[in-house]
Amino acid sequence: MPPKPKFTRGQIIDAALALIRDGGFAALTARNLGKRLGSSSQPIFTVFQNMDEVQQETRKAARNLYCSYVLGKGADSAAFRRVDYIHFAKDEPMLFAMMFMTADKSEYSMKDILSGVFTNTEALIAAVQEEYRLSREDAHTLCSSMWIFIHGIACLCAAGMTQFVETEVEALVNNTFEDILRGFAHAPCDGAIGGKIPPPGKK
Repeated sequence: MPPKPKFTRGQIIDAALALIRDGGFAALTARNLGKRLGSSSQPIFTVFQNMDEVQQETRKAARNLYCSYVLGKGADSAAFRRVDYIHFAKDEPMLFAMMFMTADKSEYSMKDILSGVFTNTEALIAAVQEEYRLSREDAHTLCSSMWIFIHGIACLCAAGMTQFVETEVEALVNNTFEDILRGFAHAPCDGAIGGKIPPPGKK
C-alpha cells in the first residue's frame, strides 16, 4: 500500500500561498515548501507528482481567491469600472504580481488579457454595447482602455508605490471612463447633467 499522505492537498496549497505572500512566486520551491510545512519536501510528492503540479494548483487557488474579489458580481456594463481589481492588488500584492505582473514567453492579444481578467468578457462587452449604444468594436476598445488604466493603478498599489484611497480612485476611474466615452461619436452624451455622462442605468 502507498504511504498515507502526511499533508492534504489543501494544506500544501495553503502553505504554498503563504510562501508566495511572504516572498513572491520565486519563493515557491520544494525546499521552502517543506520547511513551511515543518517537514522535508518528501511528503509533498506523495500528494503531487512534481513542483510543476504544485505551482499549477497554487495558481488555480490564487485565481479562485481573485474570483471572489471581482468575478462574482455579474456582467453589467459597470463591471470594468469597479475597483475590485485594485482591491485585490492592494490586499494580495504578491498574488497579484504572480498573476498579472509576471511575464512569460507567450504573446497575448487584448482579448486574451481581458478573458484572464473577466471570465464573462463577451457578456461584459455586450452590456457596454447596449448601455452606451456603441458598436462592438467601440465597446471592446472602451473596456480595453479602462482595463489598461485600472491595471496601472493596481500595479502601483501592488508595488507599494501609492497609498490606496478608494474615493480618489473611484473618481479617477469614473472621470477617465467619461473622457474615453466622449471620444466615441455615437456615445449617448446627450442628457448628461452638468457635462457629466450618466452612470449605467441612469440615462
